[in-house]
Amino acid sequence: MLDTVTYTASAAEAQPECALFSPDELAAIHAPEPAAPETPQTSLTPAQVIASGLRAWAAKASQAKPVLRQIHVPDPTPVPAAPPKQPLFTDVNEYLAALRANLPKHEPDITTSVLKARFVALIPGEDYRLIEEPLPLPTKLDRKRAIWRDLEERRAALEAKECRTEIENKMLAALPERIEKAKAAWGIQANLGDTQQDRQRHEIDVWRAGDGREEYNASRRTVRQEANADLSQLSPEEKQDRAAEQRYISNTRARLEKQGLPESEIEARIHAGLEKRRSRAA
Repeated sequence: MLDTVTYTASAAEAQPECALFSPDELAAIHAPEPAAPETPQTSLTPAQVIASGLRAWAAKASQAKPVLRQIHVPDPTPVPAAPPKQPLFTDVNEYLAALRANLPKHEPDITTSVLKARFVALIPGEDYRLIEEPLPLPTKLDRKRAIWRDLEERRAALEAKECRTEIENKMLAALPERIEKAKAAWGIQANLGDTQQDRQRHEIDVWRAGDGREEYNASRRTVRQEANADLSQLSPEEKQDRAAEQRYISNTRARLEKQGLPESEIEARIHAGLEKRRSRAA
């Protein structure tokens, strides 16, 4: 009896469902899902894992590009544009004029003819090149002002020292008189003004320091026409050997001249003696 009642109740609950589906359809609905066939697991190498990750990233990036174009999203890492090349120096004369204005600040005993302006010019579309120009020669007024300024700077540097030596104290005591003399010399030159004679003297100084340097130096030589040899590249041993040869030449020439030999024979004997000395040294 209990089984019949229970069955009837179950059938009553299932009656609405039976009205919509047939028994076969209900069996198909409530049937368990078939299990997926097991696939054998294979181990991937690191290179395959990286390649699969890159492929997935490329697929996402290709899908995102059209969307970014539609909503006009800028590139998150824009590359800044390279600035245009500009020349470092455009006017050489202007640069040299600025150097000339600052020249009195240098030491007054500097040889201005050897000072040169050296700078690198960068022209758009061209390579780097070194430009070297001589500095303009300062005038008399510039040189006297440089001496005055140099003495004032020396006094200021000595006064700034807390502990001075005895020599520095003597220098400091003598500087005021020297400064007054330099200031007076500058004032005299400034009062003279720019006269025709002063301009001519300055042009002569410029010629002597520039184009006429070789001619002017040659005119001052009284013993020989050639300039002294440049010994800056010689080693100390080579300088000693050269000095010994010079003494040998001088002594030999004086001895042969006393004998009354002609100049041609004197030169030949000196040359032969030098060859013997050099062969023995080698």
